[in-house]
Amino acid sequence: MDGSTDGMVILDDRDSRIVYSAGWGLDWDPEAAYDSTLHLAGAQGLSASLTYVGTQVMVKGCIGQAPDHAASQVLATYSVDGQSYGTTNVDDSAASSLTVQFCNATLFASPTLPHGQHRLDVTINNIAPNELWFDYFSYISVDASGVSPALQ
Repeated sequence: MDGSTDGMVILDDRDSRIVYSAGWGLDWDPEAAYDSTLHLAGAQGLSASLTYVGTQVMVKGCIGQAPDHAASQVLATYSVDGQSYGTTNVDDSAASSLTVQFCNATLFASPTLPHGQHRLDVTINNIAPNELWFDYFSYISVDASGVSPALQ
């Protein structure tokens, strides 16, 4: 599903513009998920990418800890146009109290970039015993004037 409001384009995790490496799981019909699906990162080394035209990109999802495991770090790295901009990280102290899935979390938000075509790359660096799901990606498709270049 592709939603758009006020220049914000929302892409469900199943949108074909999001390219996943082999090995991602798909969870259907979770109540808290946008458009009822989530992509599960179940292994180190998985990746996902999105090419978009806009100024800023965000990734929303869910983080959870398997209740029968000790806490550890969930870590994904994010880069836009080859420049690293951040990580998703649950440290040991936060994860020790996280025994259920926490959804609608902002996993990543890029800084505002010059309007144009950009590529977001995500790499899963560490996952077990925690869980990380992507729910949707969104990006701002207008420039600073608030007008989409396609409409100018």
